[in-house]
Amino acid sequence: MDFIANIQELASNVGISNMAFQAAYKYLYMHELIRMHPSMATSTTGSQTQYQASITHQGMKVVEEVFKYQHKATEYFPPYREMMR
Repeated sequence: MDFIANIQELASNVGISNMAFQAAYKYLYMHELIRMHPSMATSTTGSQTQYQASITHQGMKVVEEVFKYQHKATEYFPPYREMMR
């Protein structure tokens, strides 16, 4: 069973702009690192799409590689140490 989260909400909570979020979401999805789970939520202004997603097996392997080799770039990401500056 996948853990599904509204990743747009998570991005907002850590201060990522909507434009940066959209680019990251598209990148992760296009490289099959996340799986989309479309969901609609009704708000007072009508319906809006929520970005529900879960990490794929390939995504987990990439995350593990990032932490295992913290000073080395992976196929998808720069070195962890550089991302944390």
